[in-house]
Amino acid sequence: MKGLLRVTVLFYLIFIYTSNCFSQADSTFYKIYKLGIDDNRVMEHQHYLCNVFGGRITGSHAYTEAALWALDKFKE
Repeated sequence: MKGLLRVTVLFYLIFIYTSNCFSQADSTFYKIYKLGIDDNRVMEHQHYLCNVFGGRITGSHAYTEAALWALDKFKE
């Protein structure tokens, strides 16, 4: 029983350390993180979607306009 416990603990430790190692080395992660800290536009986007378009029932004019606005933002 002790051997199985040791193998299980060892497996989890290896898994935890290797998964963190690969995710932190990714330069894309750092670019996204830096953009979120330095150029955060969440409140600007939230204001525009909630106050300019308002409620967006599927198929309504507000839904279409909000979808086109989001598409333009993704293209930027």
